[in-house]
Amino acid sequence: ALEMQYRGFESGKITCYPGYTLDAADIWPWASDFFMFAEWVFGIGFTLELLLKMVAQRRSFISDKWNLLDCLIVVAWIVQTISQADIGINPTLL
Repeated sequence: ALEMQYRGFESGKITCYPGYTLDAADIWPWASDFFMFAEWVFGIGFTLELLLKMVAQRRSFISDKWNLLDCLIVVAWIVQTISQADIGINPTLL
């Protein structure tokens, strides 16, 4: 919810909505770093939880649909993180 509020500040500035004259970074200068840090903490935490559940439950892990949903969420986070990473090459050359 906090990140959406932060983005709302920026949207209000871009659309020249009355009362939104400052950039979001000027209103909450700490927010961008905080959101990035929180995303990494939760992403790594959920990944570790998933790995521990896989080790503990072994074959019964797959039979629980909630575990499959957890897998989907963690894989989506990993794919997003990798796709946004600067790996030093131009992907259009591939």
